[in-house]
This record gives sequence, structure tokens and C-alpha cells, in this order.
Amino acid sequence: MEKVVLGIDLGTTNTVCCRFENSLDFVKFRGKDLLPSILYYRDGKSVVGDAARKKAIMYPNYVVMSSKTYMGEDEKVWEIQDQRFTPTDVAKQILSEVVKEAKKRYEAEQCAAVITVPAYFTSKQYRETERAAKEAGLEVIEILPEPVAAAIAYGMDENERQNIFVIDLGGGTFDVSILKIDGNEFETVGVDGDRKLGGDDFDRVLIELCLKELRKEYGVNLSSLEKSGLDKIVYQQVLRKLQFECEKAKVDLSAIEETDIIIPSLISKEDRTIHFQFHITREEFEEKCEELLDRIEEIIKRCLEESRYSAQDMDKVILVGGSSNILSVKNLVQEIFHANPYSDKDLSKLVAIGAAIKATGDKTLIKDKAIHVTNILSHSFGIRIVNDKYSIIIPKGTIYPCKESKIYTTTFDFQEKVNVGIYEGEDEKDIRNDFYYGEYEHGNIEKNLAGVPKVKVTFEFDKNKVLHVTSEDLKTKSISSKKNIQVR
Repeated sequence: MEKVVLGIDLGTTNTVCCRFENSLDFVKFRGKDLLPSILYYRDGKSVVGDAARKKAIMYPNYVVMSSKTYMGEDEKVWEIQDQRFTPTDVAKQILSEVVKEAKKRYEAEQCAAVITVPAYFTSKQYRETERAAKEAGLEVIEILPEPVAAAIAYGMDENERQNIFVIDLGGGTFDVSILKIDGNEFETVGVDGDRKLGGDDFDRVLIELCLKELRKEYGVNLSSLEKSGLDKIVYQQVLRKLQFECEKAKVDLSAIEETDIIIPSLISKEDRTIHFQFHITREEFEEKCEELLDRIEEIIKRCLEESRYSAQDMDKVILVGGSSNILSVKNLVQEIFHANPYSDKDLSKLVAIGAAIKATGDKTLIKDKAIHVTNILSHSFGIRIVNDKYSIIIPKGTIYPCKESKIYTTTFDFQEKVNVGIYEGEDEKDIRNDFYYGEYEHGNIEKNLAGVPKVKVTFEFDKNKVLHVTSEDLKTKSISSKKNIQVR
């Protein structure tokens, strides 16, 4: 086989890869369908997956976990020995492992893939994911929003029209999307989310409870390295042990009413060994998670409201992502929609399945036609205006391709030029909270009193999701622009 076509869910906690050729087949990593999204680096050698996870407790300073949470953040760097890793670098290492195993499994020379990302990723995060994939040796067919992939996985055998609400709670990100499905047509009509909300936050609730117990019952303060009195490596090892055991307890509490977190020899300090044990009930856990659940509820309701849908308009509510197995999350969704959410399939694999089906092109099960997806902007685009405020020109939720214009004026008398700063985001009061794409200078504008000149600024997304920005003085007819802005 010269080339294999794949669907890849590059997850915060785990990465999944599968192929769809009449039936689904998952790429195996050490005999498992899930590849832990963890990197271990030491002495010039990198290891990812289970092998990296096994080393995470003993060598926490050589390990990177949950890097997807920081994708696209230039300032986020992990320094390990002589090497610096950005979130994009870590993604490249993980995807390189996927490519290696896929080539071996399918005896292929090349790998092409549809790769999924959270619907609420910024354009830069889309672009960095694509860059990591290409550097890993993948031919990128498409970068597909995770909720769309999940809808494809659930809707591939359906022929009737339906509205689907997808709730995707992964390890580090939370997305919701509303999709209208008509056979092979998948149209996104609403999207919202939080790039810093996921299963890791529920783990931290349990970790904080354990830290409180350690202070109360054992007199050990692990709230910071300085207060712990421990060596830095030992301190990291203790926190990593707590993290892994709290992950297990979180899973247990979705199946049983109470559980114990037991860690023999958690800390050895001053000739004393602490064998840690902590009992937690589901009710106690859910009470401490109220703030997280409130955030989830707010985002779901906001997406419905902004899209002008009600909960009763949804034919299906689909849960996606391993953290959607948390019982309190399922109960919350049931309360909002007054219906049981669909969660009968493996939530950790659903997105990869949809991506694999999409990757097959014409070889689908939907009316023997190729799947057609209509996507929308997950964030707004606009320019900087006076006092570092942000003026939106194309609002979030607009369908690609699109073109919108707004007219602006000068701020002082006889102004000779204006700077057009290009941004993506939602904060109209403080542009520092929005993402900057660069700027350009527009000269030869009408010389007149402040507020008289009229400059029309146009944002246009072409069919390839490339942004072009043009400005025109309506009196002098001077035109300036910044084109081919890659925002995927």
C-alpha cells in the first residue's frame, strides 16, 4: 500500500487514530487503541505514549503532559536538559509516533489524515496543529472541528433531517456545537467553548482535597515547593502520584458512590513515611465541582441562545470526550435538555471515528455521497480602534466564505494616515485579550477635520479559509491591504 488515509484525534490526554475501509480499524500503540499524549525526553532521545507515562512519576522533570491546552501560545515552552519544546513541538512528536505505527500496520509509504481540533480553537491553534502534522510527515487532508467529527460518527447511518447538539469535554478543552444534518450535509450553526476547561480541572478538585487532607491529618503543606520543605524533584514526584491516583478516583466516582485514594509511601520526610489514604464520596466530589459544572452549563445555554435555538429543538444530544463520562456532567446535560444524551459509543474514540469516515472522501455510508461540511467562524475578526478597543467586522458564527465591511474615520484633525491592526477574538473593551495578526499602514487619506474622512475596511475569507483585509478611503480612493493571512 503506497498511502493510507486516516482519522486522527490529537487529544489532550490521549491520541486516537483509525482507518475506515468498509469497517473501522484502530492503529495500535503497544497493543492499545489509545496513545497517551505524553512526551518524555532525556539525553537526546524522545519517547511518547505509555512508555512516557510510566516514567512520569519517577522523572517528572523530563515529562510534558497536557500540552494541547497551550497550543498556539508562543510564551509556553518546556525546557528539558538542552532542548526546548513548544506545544507544537510536542504535538509533532506525538503525531510522528502515530505515523510510524500507521505505516507499520498498513505497510504504507505515506500517511494522509483528517485531524481534529476543538471547535473553539483560535485560528492560530488550527494553524499550529496543521504545522505539527506536516512536520511529522502527514499529508493533511483537512483540519476538522471535533464536534463535527462526532456528529459524522453518529449521523453516518441517518437519512432524516436532524438537529444535533454536541458536548465535547476532553482532558483540557470544552466545546459545544449545534449542527443541522440532512443526509450527507453537515452544517455548523452554533459554536462555543472554553479552551482551558476539561477533565484536568476535575482532577485538580480531587488533588486540592487531598492536599487539604495532608495539611490537616499529616501536617504536610504541599501548596508550594517552598512550603513543602521537599527537594524539587521529590515534590514533583509526590504531586504526580497524587495526580494519577486522583484521575483513577474521578473515573471510579462515575461508577460507584464512594472510593478511597490510597498511596503507600507517598512522602518520606524527617525519618517519617506517610502512607496516604483519603475517603471521598461522589456527593462530596460533585459539591466541590459546582463551579466547573456552572461554567459548563453557562456555555451550553449561551450557545443555544446565541444560535436562537432551544433545548427542545435538538433531536440528539451527543457526549464526546473521555471526561464526558463524569456522572455529574451527564446529569447536568440531562437536566438542561430533558433527555438522555447519546453516550453509548466509546466517547474517547468517537472523534477519531468521525475523522476517519470524513477522510475516506466518496467512500461513505451516507446516501453513497461524499460528506459535505459547512463550517463557521468560531471567533470574531476585526480591527483595533481608539483607546485599545476592538471593533468586530465579521462576527463569530459567520459561514465561510464570507465578506463584510465597516466604515471608520479619523481621531484627530488633518490626519494623514491610519494603521489597520487585525485581530481575532471577542473582547471589544480591551484588545489585549484578543489575538493579533499584524497590521499595515494606509496613507493618502482625505485631509480634513477629525470624524470627516471615511475609510472602509473589508474583511474577506475565501473558500480556502484565507483572510484578506483591504481598506479604501472613500474620497481619495486610495487602497491598502494585507492579504493571504493564514488563519487556519
